[in-house]
Amino acid sequence: MSSKSDRRALAVILGAFATLAIAYSVVVPLGEAPDEASHWSYVQYLTMHQRLPSTDGAVAGEAHQPPLYYLLGALVSFWVPDQQFELQANPDWDPLNSEIPNLLLHTRQEDFPYHGGALAWHLVRLVSIILGTITVWATYHLAQELFPGNRWLALTAATFVAFIPQFTFLSAVVNNDNLVITLASLCLLLFLRSERDARPIIFALVGILLGLAVLAKLSALVLWAPLALLMLVRKPLPIGQRVARFTLTFALATGIASSWIIYNAIVFGDPAGFARMAEGFSRTQAMTRADWVIYADRMYWSFWGKFGGMTNIGMPLGVYAALTMFLILGLVGDLFLIKDWRANRLPNVAQQGMLTFGLFGIILIASHIQFVNTMLGIDQARQIFPALPPLGVLVAAGILRLVRKPVVPALIVMSAMGVIGLTNTFTIASAYTSTSQFAIIASANPSSSSMDFGNQIRVLAFRIDPRSVAPGDTVTVEVQWQALTNISENYWLLLQLGGATDLVVNKEGVPSGGRLTTDWWQKDQVLTSSHRLVIPSDLESGPYLLQLGLHPSGRWDWLSVRGVEMLTLGNIVVEKPR
Repeated sequence: MSSKSDRRALAVILGAFATLAIAYSVVVPLGEAPDEASHWSYVQYLTMHQRLPSTDGAVAGEAHQPPLYYLLGALVSFWVPDQQFELQANPDWDPLNSEIPNLLLHTRQEDFPYHGGALAWHLVRLVSIILGTITVWATYHLAQELFPGNRWLALTAATFVAFIPQFTFLSAVVNNDNLVITLASLCLLLFLRSERDARPIIFALVGILLGLAVLAKLSALVLWAPLALLMLVRKPLPIGQRVARFTLTFALATGIASSWIIYNAIVFGDPAGFARMAEGFSRTQAMTRADWVIYADRMYWSFWGKFGGMTNIGMPLGVYAALTMFLILGLVGDLFLIKDWRANRLPNVAQQGMLTFGLFGIILIASHIQFVNTMLGIDQARQIFPALPPLGVLVAAGILRLVRKPVVPALIVMSAMGVIGLTNTFTIASAYTSTSQFAIIASANPSSSSMDFGNQIRVLAFRIDPRSVAPGDTVTVEVQWQALTNISENYWLLLQLGGATDLVVNKEGVPSGGRLTTDWWQKDQVLTSSHRLVIPSDLESGPYLLQLGLHPSGRWDWLSVRGVEMLTLGNIVVEKPR
């Protein structure tokens, strides 16, 4: 391929990645990514208050983070009027129930065309998509720096990184990891470029990027050690020039990064912010062997792709198998590259690059393992994604090292990664799509207009199973609903189980059982939902009355049914324990 065709091919990859990431951003509801609600709340806090957040409120989970990513988000979205956005936890979410993957409830405030808080949130997601696109671009050029003229290797590396489903997913949501990944990849690119262009300006840019990376996320400090070491031992430059460039690089990096450290020290008395980050998440005992097995398992699945607010949506096993096969082939091929290195058959820049990538990867993984040993909830592979562009280059180089003619395997890898990325869009979309028609209940309780709630919603049928229970049992209430009009309000359901004088169980949620909020319901639409009530283990035996009511979210203005606030569904009999 010519240089012009190379640029076109790269443009196609970048365009395909950006398009796919935008598709992910559209199909993934707002807040349905790990910690996204807290990351967004940080941006919103900056926009509303023009200062860094405290450790209270919705932003608390990320308030310890450096502000650079969130400042970018605020700069892009500050102009959007009326950014109030109501986050509603889903009371029916269950990590063991794949039918309800959404951690939050999603009302028409998220409907297209976006406006207000939803528009601002999507604009910040767009910042992440742009950062992800830059990372893919940097991966291509990293490969070109290590293996000049090897066009297929560079294109394969860029494609491999671009269409790893977890990377595409991360690039489509609000998360500061996107910025630190991009800055790390650009920093590595400039550092390797300094092998053939040792002007001070290149090292100054490396220092600036190192400092900015720390202002994106403190974990970027792990990049400092390998670059510092390699700068000092680099042979082509005299020792005086090495020291001068080292001093320039890290003076700039330290000057930029120290602003965050000084702020933490003055405001919180905690220079690194570790104490705030550790609040409620510190381990009280050392990791056991079983803990390490769980850690390895979660890191594996979340490296390739685990989606949702609690990483509870996976891909078909065949996708994981294919991605793992590419990784294994790449690592096997890298063993031959190491053999070429020892035989002095690799150019100096490739040797320098592989050494840089290796040191960075080892230090990053070692620091992550140490972090896991002291903190809870640090078992998501995105936290080591700053090493993803180097890994992509090494995997592509290894795979193509195993063959004499690289064109066919390169096209196979690129095509397979593209297909994986595209089909995963449908996997995620199908997980979050709330169908308008659910199964019809075979019920002995057919309805008429006598079970209409305020001329808005009709209960067509319901079923209670079982009606006779023991303390600690679960009662399932299935309800078939019909919208009597196009509903504009988000109504909440309340199921109450009560005795003669007091209430025993309250169950709140949306009528759909955790999926489609009522403001999406259209006239004549029929939906079926299932709701569970757990009978208290210490409840006395006897009959208890089960009732159902509907009211607007946040207000107790009940929709009248049969002239009263609550519809009586029948009695539940609690038997004496045997």
